[in-house]
Amino acid sequence: MAVAIGTSISAFAVDGGPFPLPDSTGVLTPDDPFLLSSPLSSALITDRDTLNTQGLPPSFGNWDMSAFDASSQSIYIPAEVGTGAGVIRYDVHTGFFKVLMRGNGSGVRAADPDRFTASNDDFARLDPATATPFGSVLTGEETTGGRLFEIRNPKSNGANSQVEFLAKIPSVAHEGLRFDSLGNLYFVDEFNSGSVYKFAPRSHGNLKTGQSFVLVVDDYAGDASLNYNSGSNAGAIRSGSAHWQPLTDEDGNVLPGVSDPFVFVTTTGGRNAADSVGGTPYGRPEDITMTTLANGNEIAYFTATSEDAVYGIELINESTASVKIFVDRNTIDLATSAAVGTPFNNPDNLATGADGTIYVVEDQEVPNSDIWKAIDVDNDGVAESIGRWLSLGIPGAEPSGLEQDPNDPNRFILNIQHPDSGNDALWEIRVD
Repeated sequence: MAVAIGTSISAFAVDGGPFPLPDSTGVLTPDDPFLLSSPLSSALITDRDTLNTQGLPPSFGNWDMSAFDASSQSIYIPAEVGTGAGVIRYDVHTGFFKVLMRGNGSGVRAADPDRFTASNDDFARLDPATATPFGSVLTGEETTGGRLFEIRNPKSNGANSQVEFLAKIPSVAHEGLRFDSLGNLYFVDEFNSGSVYKFAPRSHGNLKTGQSFVLVVDDYAGDASLNYNSGSNAGAIRSGSAHWQPLTDEDGNVLPGVSDPFVFVTTTGGRNAADSVGGTPYGRPEDITMTTLANGNEIAYFTATSEDAVYGIELINESTASVKIFVDRNTIDLATSAAVGTPFNNPDNLATGADGTIYVVEDQEVPNSDIWKAIDVDNDGVAESIGRWLSLGIPGAEPSGLEQDPNDPNRFILNIQHPDSGNDALWEIRVD
C-alpha cells in the first residue's frame, strides 16, 4: 500500500542507534529494510508490486535516481533496464502514476536525432531523473552511446510529455546530472576512464544548443584514453588547478582537431572527444551534487566509484576550477576516530541536505550498502570525517536516488533497487 509523504510519525518504523552507526547491518526484511542512526525513521511510499496492480509496464524495474518536482507532490522514477526503459511520475497524494516515456522493447535506439520518435524508440538503462530549474526533467542512458533526453512537459497526462533527444549534448554513459546557479549543466561518463563535462546553454534554459567542455587537470600527464589506474595513469596527478577544455563552439559546432562528441548508440562520442583533447580520466564517475563553499564559490562533487573516493570541483570562474578529494578511505570514521579504510566501499550516489551536508550512498550488494554523512566543518570542500547514517540489509539490493525534499529539510526519498525479490521500492527517510 502506498504511504503518502504526509504520513504521521506513528506510521514510521524506527530501528537503529546513535549517529554514527558503528557497523553495517545484517540481513533485514522488506518491511523494515534499514538500520537507522538516530534520529532517523523510515516509511514505505510505494513499491513495484503495488504499481503493477495499476498497470506499471512490466519492464519498469531497477528503479534508480528519482527526483522531486518543485512542489514535492510528484516524484519522477526512472527504470534502469536494458530495453523497454522509461520514466514515470508518481503522485504522492493519490498513490497513482503516469508513464512519461517508455521504450518499445525493440532493442533499436535511434542514433540519428532526425530519425528519433519518442513514441516509437527503445530506451536503455535510464539512470537519472533530474528536475531542471526550468520546469522540465532530464533522463539519460547509462550505456554505450548514451543519449540525454528532456521531458519538456512532465506534468502532462503522459500522452503529450514532449520527450526531446538533446543531440547537442555529448554522448556518454549518463548518470549524474546537476546545474549550477547560472544554468550550466554538469555530467559524467560512467566508465573507468570516464571524464567530467560541462554544457553551457547558448540561451538560459534552452538545452538544445550550447557549448560543451571537458575537465582537464592542468598537471595531469597521463594517457586520457586509458583507465584511471593503468600503468601510465596510476601515479598521474588528477587533482589541483584545472580548466574546462572546449569541445565545441558556443553553437555546438565541433572544434578542429576534436573527435565528434555527437556520435550516439554505435559508439560513445563524448568519450572519444574527451580523449582527443586530454580530458582527465577518473575511475567510474557516477553521481554529481552541487553546493556552495564558505568562500562563496560553487562546488560540484562527483563520486569515483572504482576509486572509493568523492572529488569536488570548485568552480573558480567560467573557465577554471580546482579539483580536490572530498572523501576517500583516508577520511576519519567518526565511529573509530581512525581512517575509514575498506568499510567505505563503492561510493555511487550523492545528495545535498538543506544545510549543505553531503551524503554518500554506496553501491555494494554483498553484504550491505551504507549511506555515509560527511562532516566538512569549515566548508572548504574537504571533509574532516564521515559516519554511517544508515545501512540497507536487503539481499541483492542497493540504495539509490537519495534526494532531500525541496520543501522539507527533514525529509528524503530513497529507492531500494533490484532486490532479489524484484520488488523495487521507494522509501521516505525522515530526520525526526
